[in-house]
Amino acid sequence: MKTKSIRNIFVLALVFATIMGCSRFEDGPKVSFRSMIKRICGTYRIDYVAKNGNNLTDYWNQYYNLSYKFSLSQASETDNILFVQISGEIDSVGSWKNYYNSNYAFIDKNDLVTLHMYNCVIDTADFPHERMFFPLVQSSDDYWRMKYTIIRLSNNEMWLFYEEGYDEYEIHFKKN
Repeated sequence: MKTKSIRNIFVLALVFATIMGCSRFEDGPKVSFRSMIKRICGTYRIDYVAKNGNNLTDYWNQYYNLSYKFSLSQASETDNILFVQISGEIDSVGSWKNYYNSNYAFIDKNDLVTLHMYNCVIDTADFPHERMFFPLVQSSDDYWRMKYTIIRLSNNEMWLFYEEGYDEYEIHFKKN
């Protein structure tokens, strides 16, 4: 009887260790019962922004009040296309102006899960170039699809990583 108990505990520990090692995301979560797309869908705000390890969240909050809404795309029957709405306000050198943008994002599910999304492209007549916040905000002159790596995806958070040359960006979104 004692041998069966030890064997059951060993098998349970082995199963638990296997589950804990199966995360697709560097920073977890280890186990989730919701699909990846369902965890991405929702309305987010920027909770943390860093460039090369330097926290720029206060700078972001000083000039941007944007929310990012990810929802299932009605245009496609595949589960890798999302509709993205970016809305809120941006400081335009002392006066806050309403901003709204919508586009599609694509999920690439390989070893690393990546999110390909057109950024908040803005008119530089209303929003001067010094208010650009790469890689989250870019001018229409620099319009291209950004490829973020999802490093954490839980029911309430999505952390993204972006690399451009020698610069590394980490962006934490938190659901409203």
